[in-house]
Amino acid sequence: MTKDILMVFLGGGVGSLFRYSVGEYIKSTFQSNIPLHTFLVNFLGCIVIGFSMDYLTKHPSFSVLTPLLIVGFCGGFTTFSAFGFETYEMLQRQQYGTFFYYTIGSIIFCLLGCLIGVFISEQLS
Repeated sequence: MTKDILMVFLGGGVGSLFRYSVGEYIKSTFQSNIPLHTFLVNFLGCIVIGFSMDYLTKHPSFSVLTPLLIVGFCGGFTTFSAFGFETYEMLQRQQYGTFFYYTIGSIIFCLLGCLIGVFISEQLS
């Protein structure tokens, strides 16, 4: 149990640092009307969790990495709470088109990210 807690802690810290780094890079590189940094980290996080869930299920000897990757890293890296607040702000600013396309796009791309992660895992298995 203590080892799992440490793995979640380490994974969460690394995931949060990655989220911050990717977010700052995207914000400084691309001008966008949508929160592209949140969109991208959620998409990448879905690739990681899709891969991890599939790969770790098929390779139980690596299951020790589950708390590190799935709970810790993906929990620290992805930003559903930021997504919720940013879409709320779009509604407050009456940016209904942006709200609609960003919300639908996020759902579709995050599902696609999970599928990509599973596909990569299956290719490696």
